[in-house]
Amino acid sequence: MSKEEQADLLDCLLETGQQLLESGAEISRVEDTISRIAKAYGVRHIDVFVITSIISISLEFSGTDFVSETRRIYSSSDTDFSKLEKLNSLSRAICREPISLEDFHSALNDIASMSKPFWLSMISG
Repeated sequence: MSKEEQADLLDCLLETGQQLLESGAEISRVEDTISRIAKAYGVRHIDVFVITSIISISLEFSGTDFVSETRRIYSSSDTDFSKLEKLNSLSRAICREPISLEDFHSALNDIASMSKPFWLSMISG
């Protein structure tokens, strides 16, 4: 995997984690999902640390290829089960058969742009 692809994967993992957190997923679920997706893309070793306001990921691709990044999460919202379901489905699909990183980014963008169903907006404020 090229350095650019490694950076793209790291960005996708951070974005997945951020969307999960912002949609109400529990921390252990976020860490587990990020780890499983990374393994599906052939990451040799992964360290993930998540709290409600920070995601930190370090990936080892080979003995000499490491990338890491920390992302600050500024917003949180009510639980959005629609987004959580889409993110979980995407995660399961990738773990079965990894998709291109371009398609991964595109899927994440599609999920991020989803709006809450009208009826849910009415009851959750």
